[in-house]
Amino acid sequence: MVLGMSTDIALVGFGAAMKRLQSLHPDLELRIVVTSPNKLDGLLQSGKLDLAICDPNLTTGNPSFTWQVPLQWAASKELHIDQSRVIPLVLFERPCSWQEKMLSSLRAPWWKWRVTFESASLDAVLAAVQSGLGMAALPTESIRNEKLRRIRLAALPPPPKIQFGLFRNAPLPSEARNLLEVRVDSMLRNISEALFA
Repeated sequence: MVLGMSTDIALVGFGAAMKRLQSLHPDLELRIVVTSPNKLDGLLQSGKLDLAICDPNLTTGNPSFTWQVPLQWAASKELHIDQSRVIPLVLFERPCSWQEKMLSSLRAPWWKWRVTFESASLDAVLAAVQSGLGMAALPTESIRNEKLRRIRLAALPPPPKIQFGLFRNAPLPSEARNLLEVRVDSMLRNISEALFA
């Protein structure tokens, strides 16, 4: 089975879901392709992927289902966020619809910001936030795993939510159905943790 996903899906518990899938099906031959939503769309349409997980706003076709993951404002423990100063931001390289939502929420007149770092690499984005280059909107799991801190300022607008969709090329084989179940289970746990943490 070949699964395609966008970089940002790795932020929301994908590793745990893969471990569970491998424990359930140790003989499953799984190949994972991580690339941009545009490329995923082309690979799915050409039959080179069995499944794809990415932002449905950046992909053609109808997803089998969609879900949302809430984000949190995050920064390193050393970075001080002050409303009276320009906020340094760390972003994923575009196209990234949830980064657009983040920027839109900060466009209020009293918030001034500048982009200090932008990358298509998940590791690079996390490293930039960890090193104090700026603030980012990240899933709760990334903040906990990377030892970052949540930023909770009353005047800071609510962070955006990421929307994902699962796209399939053909009827799902049993292994793919199991992957789907594992993914949904992982997503629901992450959402629950984010809401009640």
